[in-house]
Amino acid sequence: MALPRWLRFITDRSQLIIIFGALVMVVAFFGFAELAVEKSAATASYERARDRVEQLRDQNARLKRAVEQADEGQNVAPKAFQYFGQTPPGVTIIVPEEPDIIPSTPPAEPDSAWDDWLVRAQLSVADGIERLTTRLSELAAAAKGIRLP
Repeated sequence: MALPRWLRFITDRSQLIIIFGALVMVVAFFGFAELAVEKSAATASYERARDRVEQLRDQNARLKRAVEQADEGQNVAPKAFQYFGQTPPGVTIIVPEEPDIIPSTPPAEPDSAWDDWLVRAQLSVADGIERLTTRLSELAAAAKGIRLP
C-alpha cells in the first residue's frame, strides 16, 4: 500500500501522536498567552475606572459642599463681585492709580557704566520710598472712612 508523502517520514504511529500532542500544546500555549494579555488589559482598565470613580466621588463631594454653601447664601457676595464686579451695599473699593513711569526730565549722562548703575539704584530706591510713603498715607486717609463688614 502506498503511503502519502508526508507520512513517509513517520515510521511509527507513536511519532504521529507525539507530533499531534506538540501541536496541541503549541495552540494551548498561545491561547493561554492571549488570555493572560487580555487579563492584564482588563485589570489595567479596571484600575483606571476605579481611579476615575474616586475622582468623581471627590468632585461630587466638593460640588455638594458648594451647593450647601450656595443654599445658605454664604458665597453670594464674593461670587457677585468675582463674576459681575458688583459690591454689597456699604462697601467701598479703592483702586490704585497707575504711577507715571516716564520721567519728566532725562537724567544726566554718567561717566561710566558703574556710575550709571549707582545713579539708577539710588533713584529707584529713593523714588520707591517716596511712592510707598505717599501711597501709605493715602490708604490710611481712605481707610478712616471705610466700614469693614
